[in-house]
This record gives sequence, C-alpha cells and structure tokens, in this order.
Amino acid sequence: MFGWPLMYISVLIFITAPCGLYAVPVKHIESELIDKLMSNYTRTTVRPVILYKDAVNVKLRMILTQVIELNERIQKMTISSWYRLTWTDEYLTWNPGEYNNITSVMIDKHYVWCPDITLYNSIDDEFEHIKDSLKLIVSYDGSVVFSSPAIFHTFCKINVRLFPLDVQHCELVFGTWMYDRAQEDLYPDTSPQSVQTEYHENGIWKLVKVVTEREERKYNCCPETYAFVKYTVIIKRRERFFVEIILLPCSLLSFLTMFVFLLPPESGEKTSFGVTTLLAILLFQQLIAQTLPPSADSTPIIQSYFTSLMCMSSCSVVATAFVMNIYNRRQPSRVPPWLRSLLLSKVGRTIGRNHQKTGYFKSVLTPSEAKINEGGIYLNRTKNKHELTESTDRETGRPSSLIQQKIGCRELSKILEELREIKKDRETSKIKEKYENEWREVAVLIDRILLFITLIIALTAFLTVIGLITTHPYVAAYDSYM
Repeated sequence: MFGWPLMYISVLIFITAPCGLYAVPVKHIESELIDKLMSNYTRTTVRPVILYKDAVNVKLRMILTQVIELNERIQKMTISSWYRLTWTDEYLTWNPGEYNNITSVMIDKHYVWCPDITLYNSIDDEFEHIKDSLKLIVSYDGSVVFSSPAIFHTFCKINVRLFPLDVQHCELVFGTWMYDRAQEDLYPDTSPQSVQTEYHENGIWKLVKVVTEREERKYNCCPETYAFVKYTVIIKRRERFFVEIILLPCSLLSFLTMFVFLLPPESGEKTSFGVTTLLAILLFQQLIAQTLPPSADSTPIIQSYFTSLMCMSSCSVVATAFVMNIYNRRQPSRVPPWLRSLLLSKVGRTIGRNHQKTGYFKSVLTPSEAKINEGGIYLNRTKNKHELTESTDRETGRPSSLIQQKIGCRELSKILEELREIKKDRETSKIKEKYENEWREVAVLIDRILLFITLIIALTAFLTVIGLITTHPYVAAYDSYM
C-alpha cells in the first residue's frame, strides 16, 4: 500500500540532488577544504616546494598611491602604496570538482609559508607598516597572493643642486633576507595591472615616472647571489611656489642693491638702505638653509647665488661709506690731476655729467673788493703827499695844516687792513668751497660708476643661475621623461 509513495519520494530525491536542493552548504565545504589543506601543512618555515633544488619564484608589485612626505632635512621619503606578493605553494593544491567547484579560499598568513621580502633601505622604527591581519588568497593550482596597503619610510639621497627646479630619484629596494636566489627568486610584476595609475597628486611633488628594475648582487658576507627588485620613484618639485616666494624676491633685492648708488649723499639714507638690503638677503639665505639638508657634495646653485648677492650687498655698504667719506671731505686739498682728468673729464662726459671749467682757483675780485684796492692806492698816494708836506714844514719851521688829515689817514689805513683780511678770508673760503665741490663731484661720479658695475654683476649672476639650472642634465632627463 505504501510502495508507490516510497518509490515516488526516492525518484524525487534522485532527480533533485544534482540540482543542489539537498547539497551541503558551500561554507562547510570551504571549511572542510581548508582543514584538509592544513592537515598536510605542518611546517611554515619550510619552502613550499616538493623538490628541494627548486626555487620559489616570487613576483612583487608595488603601485605608488601617494608621496606623503619628502623631508629634505633628514633625507627621508614616506610613501603609501599597494603592496602585492604572488608565489606558488605546491602543497596548497586541490581539485575544484571535489569541492563544489571552489577555486580559491582565504587562509590566515600565519599558518602558511610566506616569502621574507624586505625593504633594504627602510629607516622606519617598525620597519614596515603592512597589515598582518589580512588573509592570503590561495587558488586551487597553488598560487598564493598577499595584497595589502603599505606605508614605507625609506632613505632618499637628496640632490638639491637645482633647487627649486630639482628632480629627485628615490629608490625602494626590495629583496629576500634569508634565502638566496637559488632558494627564493624575486621578479617584478610586469602585468598590465602593475601600471602606476593610482597616484594621488602631491602639493609639492609631481610624479614623473616609476622605473622598475631587477638586479642580482653578491655581498661580502656570503658567496651566494641574491635577487632584488628596485623601484626608482622620480619626482619633480612644483617650483612655482618657491620661485615666487624665494627666487623672485631675492632677484629683485639684487637689483634693488644698485639703487643705493642712486640716492644723493646728502639724503643721509644711503648706508641704512644698503644695510637693510643686506639683512633682507641674509633672511632669504637662512630661510633656504633651514629647508635644505646640510650636504657638502651638492650645494644648491641658488645658495651660491645668494652668497654672491650677500657679498655684493656687503661691498655696496663699504663702497657707500667710502663715497660718503669723499663727499663730506673737509681737507682743503685739490683733487689730484690724474683723478680729475680721468673722472671729471673722460668718465663725466661718458655718463653725461660734463664738468664746467670755471675760474675755480683764480682770485676773482668783486666790485666792492676792487674799490677796497682802489682806496688803498689812493690812501698810499695821500700818505706819501702828506709826508712830503710835513717834511717841508719842518724845514721852514711853520706848523703844518695837514696834521689832522694825517691822523685820519692812519685810521683809514687800519680799516683798509681789516677789509683786506676779510677779503683774504673770503677768497680762502671760496677756494675751499670749490675744492669741496670738486670732491663731491668725484663722489657722485664714483656712485654712478658703482651703479653700472652693480647692474652688470646682478644681471650676470641672475642669467648664470638660470642658465645653469635650465641646462642641467637632470632637467634634460625630466624633459625626456615627459
């Protein structure tokens, strides 16, 4: 009586079983698969190869995502990246058909063998910031993938020769620490997925290129050969900020130095203006010195430029003091003939300051002075006449009528002597004033000569710095990359 229903149920189970209605859940199958793989995997320090002579081939992929910091002072680069290792574990294989077509599982990395890839030039206290909590992706053919975001702190030798137009080459060298090339070989991942397309722009540095190389090296400690992969991160400084904040103001200060020689000496501001310009250049020099590393093998060209400007500004202060000394000269001596011929005649005509030859050093008498001389001559004549009359009167014995006039002539003579002294002092002061004017003219001409010399030096220094920076091989290499 129950035969037909039982047979119907049996046929229904037979038909629906392949469809998975009564199949074991995948989660349990995956757990069973992992348990089976781990049951035969007892040692995590043994290389996962069946034949001992075989090497484990490891592929490394590092995709740069951001340059977090490049500290020029301590020569340290901090980057964030996507870090990926791929290798084959011959003990972690299975047949997907036996496990409901499961082709990959995730296993904790602490239970299986992992390559000891190390960043050789790391300067991190914790060595490498890689997430250890992430699991490994294991495929049925034995390929294992470890992928993790990573932050690396590496040493980067900074070349600041071309600051602020410099291009830096920072290297990240990855290699095995325990195994040589015969046991563990390292290769860079050259698949299309390894292209550097995930970089986030930095406010200071612009990514030019990431060059990947594989090299082999022998060390003095060991006779074996070790393989490593080197990533060279080529970055260029965004120069606009530094050009506008440092280079351009300092260039303007260099041209401002020459205006010290345009100020008239009687203004009293020449020396203070020169000292202020010198202090401003020193301020910019210290600003750059605090940013750049203290390196003796790559002195920045701009630092040499600032040093030359500082020397030029210092010399301008000294020259200003010399010019002020000449301009305010009180010594009653004439300009030497050779200097007068060179500056007042030749140089003066060249720069458009002709020296007018007036009777500087002749005794020119004013009309009042001429009258004084005429009065002296008249007084002398009258005095001689009076002496003659007085002698005649003595011979005759009669009193002279000109005695009173003689007394008046003596008083007039004293007045004339005082006037002659006044005239002499005026002539001396005029000659002294003419000497001083001549020395002042020499000081002004020296100012103009120093103005042209400073202008030539400033232009030469500026064009030299621009030429050295723009024609440097690093800049040419950057242009070839772009």
